This record gives sequence, structure tokens and C-alpha cells, in this order.
Amino acid sequence: MLQRDSVIKICSEFKISLPKYFWQKIDEYVNLIEGNAEKFGLVALREVENLWRRHILDSLAIFLFYEIERGDNVLDYGSGGGFPGIVLALARPGAKFTLAESNSKKAEFLKFAAEKMGLENAKILPNRVKSVLKKLVLVRKSWLIECVDSEQFQVL
Repeated sequence: MLQRDSVIKICSEFKISLPKYFWQKIDEYVNLIEGNAEKFGLVALREVENLWRRHILDSLAIFLFYEIERGDNVLDYGSGGGFPGIVLALARPGAKFTLAESNSKKAEFLKFAAEKMGLENAKILPNRVKSVLKKLVLVRKSWLIECVDSEQFQVL
């Protein structure tokens, strides 16, 4: 719980605004990851103990630089274990999130987790990014990228 408390403190210090239910839901998600990491190949087993700092906090760090608004369409491609897609979908329920994951086992887990947590603003696509969507507001994979259309990407 030390890492969890540390992440909550950091979010508070940096004034990252989160819904009231966020911490309860993110606890549920962490439990799902911990219970399924090996089965679905979500994160390296040595990383499970660092989920809070290495994955949850990293996912929320986007809010230091960019605010996802109500109605935005956000794509997380190569979603893996759902970082940052699931975390951001919990943090911004008014935005729409598409998590594209070509690994079928990971995509299966993402669908399971989204359903289990009642995430109505997260759509899971077991596809590669090129086959996903036309107009997008934000794409994330190591960089923040604004998408003009599915063939043209510009680094912010």
C-alpha cells in the first residue's frame, strides 16, 4: 500500500483531478492485473510489485501536460496490460477510449477487465493501429501524437 499512498499524494500535490470513485476502481484494476499477469502476459512478473509507480503513475502523468476533455476520442495503441488506456478511461469518464491491442491474449484480458469494471467509455479492438479509426484527438505510444487521419501522424 505504500506505493498506492505515494501515488495518491503525488496526484494531490500536482493537482491531478480525478473522479471520486477513481481510487476504488483503480484498486480493482490492480487486483485484476495481479491475478492475471502471468496468464495473459500483461506485465513482467517482476513489475507486478511496481504497478503503482511504474504503470498507474506513469499513465496519469499525461495530465501534467495535456487535459483530456469530455467528448475527446482517445486511442491507446499497443495497449498491453491497459496502461495508460484503462487508467485514463477511469480518470476521464466523459471521454471515449479505444484500446487497440494486436496480441489476442492481452486484448481478451482488456475486454474482460473493461466489462468487469463497467467501463462503458472503453472500446477494445484486437487489431493493429492502421485498421482502427479515422479522426482521433490523441494517440499515445511512448509519445503523444495528434492524429489528423489514420495515415498521418504528427508529434505534439
